[in-house]
Amino acid sequence: SGTPTVSGNSGSMVFECQDSTINSGPGPQGVTQTGSLSLTVDPGFQISLSPLSGIAGLSYTGAVTSSQGTSPYTYALASGQLTPGLSLASDGTLTGTPSVVGTTTFEITATD
Repeated sequence: SGTPTVSGNSGSMVFECQDSTINSGPGPQGVTQTGSLSLTVDPGFQISLSPLSGIAGLSYTGAVTSSQGTSPYTYALASGQLTPGLSLASDGTLTGTPSVVGTTTFEITATD
């Protein structure tokens, strides 16, 4: 168990399974199987927004993009609120006219 911290690394492990029905019925009993498993850590799913800023009262069009996954991607607001006047389409297009000045914090999820 654990969390990979470096991408591109790979490793393998050997596992063993043993039948727990020893002496409890017909057929092979106490059978043990051994196998191996390989794991390669991918670089990770990337998500970005461009451009990062807009001007209150002027039309804004931005795009959320993703990489390291399998397209097509679907985007959704995960938490927080978009700047008033903006909306996020499921294809990652962020459009509208920001109606207030300031910074907003929100999270967008991308599903591949």
